[in-house]
Amino acid sequence: YLECLNVNTVLYRQLGKRTLTGTVIDSGDGVTHVIPVAEGYVISSCIQHIPIAGRDYFTQQLLREREVGIPPEQSLETAKAVKERFSYGCPDLVKEFNKYDTDSNWLHQIIFRGFIAKGVNRSFHPEFANPDFTQPISEVVDVVIQNCPIDIRRPLYKNIVLYRGSAMLRDFGRHLQRDLKRTVDGRLKVREELSGGKLKPQTNAGQSNIFRDTGE
Repeated sequence: YLECLNVNTVLYRQLGKRTLTGTVIDSGDGVTHVIPVAEGYVISSCIQHIPIAGRDYFTQQLLREREVGIPPEQSLETAKAVKERFSYGCPDLVKEFNKYDTDSNWLHQIIFRGFIAKGVNRSFHPEFANPDFTQPISEVVDVVIQNCPIDIRRPLYKNIVLYRGSAMLRDFGRHLQRDLKRTVDGRLKVREELSGGKLKPQTNAGQSNIFRDTGE
């Protein structure tokens, strides 16, 4: 009941009175949930859990291990600021390599009277991985929606709400939207080829609207 109440509140804030059908991505401390909701009812049998969330992105521990001069009482606040200001979804890995090669601004002053170095660890080895789970979140969202009744799949794709935690990182939604569109368009293209061109997908069939819920 509590889960249903929370996701309905999130959907209502973002979608208003238009609909209470959509997909909520809730990234907490230890796990990320992909929750489909149809007309205000959580489809619990289709919920997927991803064993990666905020706890795996352990910025505070990295700062403790590799930075000098951060007061212990400010370590959590500093880690929070680093994650909020510098973390983002990488849309193009090649561009990230180029940015790393050409970026001469290696130091950023932040909160405490010192500097945080950003370099190889930031660009190429973010501590946000679980070797036991390699499925992209876009595929998880697609599987969740495909497991739902066919008549509600379109609004589930159309209304995706990012809620809390690492799902709120900059460009996360744009990256998800791009990958999800590729997945859906690829499947529709295969169906069109198998039908001999008789089944023509709509031009906006793979389009998703990604909303970030800030709690306001």
